[in-house]
Amino acid sequence: MKRFLTILCVLALVAACCLFSASAEEDLAIYQDAVYSFRYSSSWKRGTASDGSVVLEIPGGSDGVLTFGIVTDLIHFTGDEEADAPGIENLLAQYGGKSLSFTGEYELVRFDDLQGFRAFGTWGGKQEARMICVTDGGHMVAFVLIGERAIAEETALLESVITFGGAEAAAQNGYKLWQGSGYSFLYPERYGSVEQSTGIVFMDASRKDQIIMVRAYPLDSDYTDALAPSIASARLPKSTHVEATPEMEQVGGWNAAVIRGDTASGSMAFYVVGQGRTALALLFIGDDALGYATDIVASVVFE
Repeated sequence: MKRFLTILCVLALVAACCLFSASAEEDLAIYQDAVYSFRYSSSWKRGTASDGSVVLEIPGGSDGVLTFGIVTDLIHFTGDEEADAPGIENLLAQYGGKSLSFTGEYELVRFDDLQGFRAFGTWGGKQEARMICVTDGGHMVAFVLIGERAIAEETALLESVITFGGAEAAAQNGYKLWQGSGYSFLYPERYGSVEQSTGIVFMDASRKDQIIMVRAYPLDSDYTDALAPSIASARLPKSTHVEATPEMEQVGGWNAAVIRGDTASGSMAFYVVGQGRTALALLFIGDDALGYATDIVASVVFE
């Protein structure tokens, strides 16, 4: 009888553990987009910042989390402190500002396939904060943890991250394929990529003055060659300080609007092609980048 009661107690304990585990799982919500996913407490309020970052507010105070994920093979952490230092310092300079201040201290971290760093600082000059940036060779994921309760969730958040999507590419005569939403094109195999809210940037890691930028624009009406010059004039980045004088040129199967000029970083060419309700703008800066322009523009395909 005693042994029987012992077995019942063990079974009850196992059942209780299972119920607790199931209950804990039910208390988690999942964030997912085209780049990454992660789990967080379902009691947290989720929103979106003006720059597209995910905002998680923890009830009962001002603690919370800011996070974003981008597709990139330009930013990559190796786990070697000396090799990673320039990239880390660049990110700290980029993301430190009025709200988030860094002490300058950081340490390397690793979560499964994600390798990166943890930097220490404050939020609003009052709350303890830290930023964790990690990469897996094709993506960068960042979390800014604000307040003690958010910081306590660091391991759970990072260990739940799954990355997917982005530039799945195969080499083709020195090029890779970029697959966007409704379009695709080739880009130089030796160029790294960073996907941003304003488009995709491709850059030669050894020559960062050589830049290719591509951005898709939704249109209110169907794209036509007649509209191309006005679209090019309107979408030419003002930072180029180049006069918008578009001309039409045949590039592969496309009749493209092209604006050429000189920027502070070198010669440039700005192309616009389109189909349906989408226009694609492609900016090339630097002689090396310009050498790829006709191949890349000719490779554009709309789905």
